[in-house]
Amino acid sequence: KGKGKGKGKGKGDGEDAEGAGEKKPPLDLTTLFFGQMPFDTKVEDIVPWLKTILKREGCAGDVHAVRLAGGGASNKKFKGFAFVDFTSRKAAKKCRKFHGTMFRGRKVSIEKCSRAEFTEAKTVKAHKAAAAGEEGGEKKKQLKQLIDSDTIATMVTEACASSAGALAESDVDATLKSFLSLLPKDVAAAALKAIKKQAPKAPAATKARYFMGIVKKTSKAYWDRSEAKRTRETAAKEGAKEGTG
Repeated sequence: KGKGKGKGKGKGDGEDAEGAGEKKPPLDLTTLFFGQMPFDTKVEDIVPWLKTILKREGCAGDVHAVRLAGGGASNKKFKGFAFVDFTSRKAAKKCRKFHGTMFRGRKVSIEKCSRAEFTEAKTVKAHKAAAAGEEGGEKKKQLKQLIDSDTIATMVTEACASSAGALAESDVDATLKSFLSLLPKDVAAAALKAIKKQAPKAPAATKARYFMGIVKKTSKAYWDRSEAKRTRETAAKEGAKEGTG
């Protein structure tokens, strides 16, 4: 009897310990980039909106997390874009159908997210690896950009080549390239043109900060013009409706 009791207890303890030691598999999340959002947007605005549009698809509960670029719990101003994690690919796929739809008075941009951070162009990385006698290197996580790294690198090279020596590729660091990659291509091109024009005036000690200010100013001007255009179009449509009514 005593032997049986001891044996039974030992088996139970072993099973409990094994169960407690098991780790849950990591969530297979799908991330989307949401851009062109109002600058006063909060997480509390995004989540209910997403659940409402996904409810009809049966996957309203698949919104895992919303990460704002600035804003939220930080003291920084929201930058107008966010990253949303979904626990199912179905929810992400259905959500992308709402690209260009209205969200709090603005047409929201919904794109696939394929990069977690900015990475240098493959040709640049290969050149550096060869120069250092390396055969590769650590693989970086990848994050969504509106412009890919190779295109950004080409745009920077062309801007430098046409600047008559006023702008060097080393003046445009990875942080600046990362910011440029999040902009529409025509806006990034306009920002580089402005940088090239102002390069001779840039303080040598603070070039990176000076150029970043130019990019942000160009970006803000673009979004302000876009917002004004949308406002005019909305007003025109409403006026047309009132006229026909």
